[in-house]
Amino acid sequence: MKYSGITKVVVIAVVMGLLLIAFLGCSGSESDGSSSEVASETVPGSVLKISSTEFTEKRPRKRIPKDSTCYGKNVSPSLDWSGVPVAAKSLAIIVEEPEERLSSVSKQNYSFVPSGGNVHWVLFNIPPEATGLPKGVPTSTEVLPDGTVQGMNNFGEIGYSGPCPSASVVVYWTSNKQSSDKPREYFFRLYALDVKLDLAPGATKIDLAKAMEGHILFSAETSGKYQGPRQQGWYSDSKGTPLVNTPTPVP
Repeated sequence: MKYSGITKVVVIAVVMGLLLIAFLGCSGSESDGSSSEVASETVPGSVLKISSTEFTEKRPRKRIPKDSTCYGKNVSPSLDWSGVPVAAKSLAIIVEEPEERLSSVSKQNYSFVPSGGNVHWVLFNIPPEATGLPKGVPTSTEVLPDGTVQGMNNFGEIGYSGPCPSASVVVYWTSNKQSSDKPREYFFRLYALDVKLDLAPGATKIDLAKAMEGHILFSAETSGKYQGPRQQGWYSDSKGTPLVNTPTPVP
């Protein structure tokens, strides 16, 4: 088949165009693959854990020692942790007694929805190489020797203030059965962050939560329980009316 000069030019142009499209298509595929590979690079995995050897297995299980409550010396319990990711630039800790268990946004990041409970301890800018805290962190020091900063608890104080539930009332019935207030549970939450926070000493939990937003690599928690000292209740009949000549309630 013979082509005119103009037709040959058109054919050559079409062929060149097809070759150009094919070339660009290949280049685009390589580029997308490269981007995907970079995007898939994530922070190395970590199994962050926190615990305290001082939480005993006595009733209630994982009981916080009396020394770490307002009924004792009110000193912070020792804490141990492991599994801090290599990308962490700092760690933070929040100790609180929520009115109800906070739901988790994911398995790694716990919600900061206000719980209505008490915040007992706020710590941040803990060095990422740290593996724990000793018992009795001083409350008179806003910034610890290793650079750890202490925030404000819900009692208007810097540092740790332990559990302080009211006395646990024990009520006896004529059937010799008894009941008492349930132990309260306190959560110790550890956060591994990808930044060192620009917060001043005395920051609250809310301040810390806002500063950590978008910077949490991993988080972990443990909990301990404490029940107020048992207070002798009173004997009553089946209707709950106190009986005469029985032990008097202790204030």
